[in-house]
Amino acid sequence: MARRIRHVADREQISMAEVIRRAVSCYFEASPDTGNSARYERAAAAAGTVNSGGADLSTHHDRHFAEAAET
Repeated sequence: MARRIRHVADREQISMAEVIRRAVSCYFEASPDTGNSARYERAAAAAGTVNSGGADLSTHHDRHFAEAAET
């Protein structure tokens, strides 16, 4: 990763720190912080909206995942 950052810094004639600052800025612009309460509300609203068809999914999720991964 450092090699790639150095390459961009050399190409753009800026410091590696500036490359990192710009990357972090882009990250925050792409995924704005909605706060914990908004995230909780979205998660609570999503709970129970999907039915897997299996009654034991929450207790045997590892087994179901392993079976799905084999296919």
